[in-house]
Amino acid sequence: MRVSHSWLCELLRVDPASLPVSRVAEALTLGGLEVEAVEHFGRALADVRVAAVVSSRPHPSSKNPLTLVTIDPGDGSTPEVVCGAPNVPAPGGRVAFAPVGATVLDKDGKPFTLVAKPLAGVVSAGMLCAEDELGLGTDHGGIVILPDHLAPGTPLSSLPGLVDAVLTLNVTPNRGDALSHLGVARDVAALLDLAPPALPHLSAADAVDAAEPAVAVEVHAPTLCPRYVAAPVEGLTVRPSPLALRVRLHRLGVRPINNLVDVTNLVMLETGQPLH
Repeated sequence: MRVSHSWLCELLRVDPASLPVSRVAEALTLGGLEVEAVEHFGRALADVRVAAVVSSRPHPSSKNPLTLVTIDPGDGSTPEVVCGAPNVPAPGGRVAFAPVGATVLDKDGKPFTLVAKPLAGVVSAGMLCAEDELGLGTDHGGIVILPDHLAPGTPLSSLPGLVDAVLTLNVTPNRGDALSHLGVARDVAALLDLAPPALPHLSAADAVDAAEPAVAVEVHAPTLCPRYVAAPVEGLTVRPSPLALRVRLHRLGVRPINNLVDVTNLVMLETGQPLH
C-alpha cells in the first residue's frame, strides 16, 4: 500500500512540517503497519519557477519545429527559451521554467544540470518543462501548463501536493482497514495522540428529488446489501484533472485518465471503497 504523507496530514489537519514523515514511519512500524520504504518527491522542483509567456515565434533557422518563447520569470527580466513542445500557450499563459543551473530529470529519470548551449544557433536561457522532467508524471507530450492565477516567480515547490513523501506499507491480510488513507490516518492519530482524521463534509440531500428519482436502483440480494444509495450528477465536462490531483495519483501508482475517472480512483484511495 502506497500512502502519501501530505494526504495523511490533510486528513489529520496538521502541517506536514510539524509531522515529519520519519516520525509517521516510525510510529506506524511500531504499531504493526511495517513501513518498507519511504520515497521523497519534488527535489527536481527546487529551482523551477512559474513563468508567464510574453510572446512566441518560430525558430528562424531550425529544421525541427522549435519555438522561441519570451517569458516573464518574475524577476524583471524577459529571457528567451528554445522550446520543442507543441503546446506553448498564448501570451499570458503560465508555464514551468527551469533556468540555466537548475537540475531536472532526463528521459531515464536521472538528474542533470541545465547549461547554456546553442540550439540551432540560439542559446536558450533554460527550458520549459514537461511533467516527466520534473518528476510529476510520465507525460512528455508537451510542457506543463499551470493555472493563470499563479504569479510569475512563484516556486513550484510551494504549490500544494507537488513536494511529498510516499510510504510503502506492508499491510497484512487482517488489516483491510489500512488499505486506505483514511484508515492509515486513524492509526497515525491513535499512535501519536492526534485528533481523529476527518473527511470533508459532503451532502447529497439537495441532489436527489425523491418524488421523481432520476436513477433507478434494484438490489438483488437485500440481505447482503440492505441499503444502496445513488444520486445523479449532471452538467460535467470530461477534461484533464488539475495538476496536483494527477501528480498525487501518479505517485500512488495510478495512471491519470480524466477528471471523472480520476476522482473515483481518488475516493478509492482515500476511503478504500472502489467506485467502479
